[in-house]
Amino acid sequence: MPAQRKYPQELRDRAVKMVFELRRETGEKWASKGPAGSEPPDPAG
Repeated sequence: MPAQRKYPQELRDRAVKMVFELRRETGEKWASKGPAGSEPPDPAG
């Protein structure tokens, strides 16, 4: 018997589609280089 998956296949398919759309729009291969990952966090908070 196969192991139970943590996420439904539909959700996984939608996530993959979003990644490919983002790559096409931005031309970036790694999403972590985007705005959220471009600056280190402020230690002063």
